[in-house]
Amino acid sequence: MKKAKTKIRIWMYLLLSIVGIMLGVVTCHADNNVLIPITGVCHYSEAQRFVKILNEKRKAKNLAELKPTSGLTEAAMQRAAEIVVSFAHRCPYNENFTGCYDALERLGFVCSFRGIPREDQYGTIYVAETGDFFALHENIGSGFGNAETADYFWSRSPLHNAAMMAEDMRYCGVGVLDYHNTSYWVFVAAADPCGEVINTQSDKERTFNVIADPQQLQLETGASSIRLQYGTSTRDNMEFCTKYSEGYTFYAESSNFFTITNNNPELISVDSLGKIRGKKVGTGSVTVKIKNGGTYTVPVTVERQTGAQYGTEIKKITASLEKTEYTYNGEAIEPKPVVRDMDGTIMKEGTDYVLEYENSAGCPPISTDVDKETIYACVRIYSAKGSSYGNYDGALLAKVDYHINTSRSYYEMTLDKKIYEGIPYREIEPKVTVKIKSSGKVLKEGVDYFLRYDNNYVPDSGINEGQITVYSTLKNQSTHCTVNGKLMNYQGTPVYGILKFQIKNKDEKITPTVKNNTTVNTVKMKASLKKTTVVYNGKAQKPQIKEVKVGNNIISSKYYSISYKNNKNVGTGYAVIRGKGKYKSYSCTVKFKIIPKSTMIRKITAAKNTAKVKWKKVSGAGGYQIQCSTNKNFKNAKTKTVKNITALKISKLSGKRTYYVRIRSWKKVGKNVYYSGWSKAKKVKIK
Repeated sequence: MKKAKTKIRIWMYLLLSIVGIMLGVVTCHADNNVLIPITGVCHYSEAQRFVKILNEKRKAKNLAELKPTSGLTEAAMQRAAEIVVSFAHRCPYNENFTGCYDALERLGFVCSFRGIPREDQYGTIYVAETGDFFALHENIGSGFGNAETADYFWSRSPLHNAAMMAEDMRYCGVGVLDYHNTSYWVFVAAADPCGEVINTQSDKERTFNVIADPQQLQLETGASSIRLQYGTSTRDNMEFCTKYSEGYTFYAESSNFFTITNNNPELISVDSLGKIRGKKVGTGSVTVKIKNGGTYTVPVTVERQTGAQYGTEIKKITASLEKTEYTYNGEAIEPKPVVRDMDGTIMKEGTDYVLEYENSAGCPPISTDVDKETIYACVRIYSAKGSSYGNYDGALLAKVDYHINTSRSYYEMTLDKKIYEGIPYREIEPKVTVKIKSSGKVLKEGVDYFLRYDNNYVPDSGINEGQITVYSTLKNQSTHCTVNGKLMNYQGTPVYGILKFQIKNKDEKITPTVKNNTTVNTVKMKASLKKTTVVYNGKAQKPQIKEVKVGNNIISSKYYSISYKNNKNVGTGYAVIRGKGKYKSYSCTVKFKIIPKSTMIRKITAAKNTAKVKWKKVSGAGGYQIQCSTNKNFKNAKTKTVKNITALKISKLSGKRTYYVRIRSWKKVGKNVYYSGWSKAKKVKIK
């Protein structure tokens, strides 16, 4: 917007700016004045180029060359800073057309003269009468990109051009100040040097203190309202303008001419220079009191960020735990974090945020060959629905990691006896008692654990050693843990423990000896499915049996029956096969997955270093996972996981390269996440 305004100002305002021979007496009401710092880059090199261009034109007209002097150049630079505040020939602290004269007077050059005004369609010029006078000419302008542009516009105004081509002028000064990407120009010509003749000066940044009368200039805030996004700050300090600003503003560099009051500290933070930061979504205001001037209230609206993606972490919101090392006690370990906003205020769970734990159940070791594991758990903090925090409902605000040291020794598992009797080839399923040692709490089968029996049939003769594996009901638990000294990701069902027992024919008169690892007659039923993964269709899924074996023998379907459990919704289903006839003592269970429906990419739009992907919504899906790679086989792919949206802007891509994009849907069931198949990949060339 500033760039467009600058261009308009070149054409509309600069041709209407004033040329003058500055005459009169300075009137300064010091009690009402304030100092307004203006910092910019002084382009002395561009000023020297302008003088060179002008002198070439004067030489062609047989006019004397203008020599830049120290006093006139410094006065011009000071005036360039003053027209940032008040774009007029008037002095910022009085109503007289004495801007350049006042600047020289403050440098120690005192002049007296008289004059009468004349006007043309471009502005006003003061023409000296006969008598004792000190003649000065001043041109002002803004938005000129270089010396050629300044000469082009000033030369086309008869009075501006007359000031530059005046016969009686011998000395000059040019001020060029770059302030917030806009150049402010002042040309001063005089008959007397006002200092020493100078040759070259280097560009440099300087701060000028502009003396201004707030009442005379009608100094006020430059913005009628302020809008910013959550977690961000305004780019600049408080804006101000005057009745001579011509729609332009300048920015506070010091608080010596105003004070600011934050009317909503819970919503925004404000520093002494008026830079505002959005802490929470909502509407508030700040009040600005200008010294020796008016009081203004500016509304401030804090919005949620647009285009923010799932998983964006707001670094300024922090969360901490009392400790990060825990010992497993048989229960899920879910410590409550202390969550603070950007100003350190403690936020409220449920109102401001919600929690999600990963691997918090701790559970006994997953790996069956080790007794102890260190589980790497974490708690994620998401913005609550309707919360003022975060870019959108469900935005990730913070994350805290912690460790759970686990061991099977927390459990005590017992059988009522070690030796069981039964009818040959019938299955024996001994009852197990599972307790937590530390508390004595008795766990419930089917609620806290489930059992798997192996080799538990009654032999015709001899001793058969059966085994019971006690599993947690946290099936397919995924953990990031240390196993045998190595950090790894592991997925499986936690094992509370393994019990062994012996079985004999009740009619056989033998005294069994309890020994570990004794295996007699290990015939089992096994089954396989034609499909182990099916797609959710809203109906009960019944994948067909591929084959059923007892031992090494494939048996006919007339010798078994099939039933299904958990076979409708996304998750893990079970096919239960039970033997019939001569195989009625055999049974087994086979798992299969029901995954969400897949989606498809509707459109990919390329931009500079970014790509926007749109896809088809899948009913019932919990979210989507998008992969982007320069390799069509998706090697080293960039992966984004999102919730409840159907478009994503992928950033930080390399320009002029071709990327491949694919997507799949997902749904979380309990602690497990189920993914659909990948969509057909689409390619896009980044701009």
